[in-house]
Amino acid sequence: MNRSPRVLIVEHDHAMRHGLCLHLELDGCACYAVPNVTSAIHRGDLGSFDLVVCGLTAGLFEAQHIIDAVRDASGGSYVPILMLATNATRAAAIVGLEQGADGFLVKPFGFRELVASVRALLRTRPAGSADDPPASWTDPRRLYVEGLDVDPARRRVRVDGHEVRLTEQEFQLLYVLAANAGRVLTRSALLAQIWGRTFVSTRSVDALVKRVRRRLEAAAGGPARIQAVRGVGYRFNAIELSRSA
Repeated sequence: MNRSPRVLIVEHDHAMRHGLCLHLELDGCACYAVPNVTSAIHRGDLGSFDLVVCGLTAGLFEAQHIIDAVRDASGGSYVPILMLATNATRAAAIVGLEQGADGFLVKPFGFRELVASVRALLRTRPAGSADDPPASWTDPRRLYVEGLDVDPARRRVRVDGHEVRLTEQEFQLLYVLAANAGRVLTRSALLAQIWGRTFVSTRSVDALVKRVRRRLEAAAGGPARIQAVRGVGYRFNAIELSRSA
């Protein structure tokens, strides 16, 4: 990303809002701050940001409101969402992960932890258009796995001919699992593949897998083939795997 990443800060506390902007701007981000979700939604450029950082004060409704608004405003492109929770809103943040957010931190946290989390999420955002394969993929070839067609060039997934809409992170996770069909991938390995060396939490992997499973099951009308291996990670079960250059 040649220009400075544009980050929208949604935080009701003035001192916290100032601190978030200060540390992220020192790290090279261009920050824009608003005091609440309503102000964020009323911005005409909500979908143009590279990342949204949102403090949760009102719980699950607030989390879902910002997630839906960002996804709608971005027109299907990927805008990562990092939630900042208190102990009282931690449960809402976890549900938010399942609904489409990309990570969360619980207050109080260090600003160094915040910067590392923001860097990790910005790395998951494609540098080019939505049709460009992520530069981090060393083998972005089309995959065919028993009725599942994963096409990274077009960012398209089909199950038995039915198209499945996925966010960028969901697509990357599915690609990595399908490309390693039959192998057990640890949560740490998936974190490194999707988030890079710096990550938010292993809960992010579990929530992402849950979302991908739900979307695949809805399209296929049956169970998805992503299997949890207790205490280890996840495996994509398949009898046959073919690739197209």
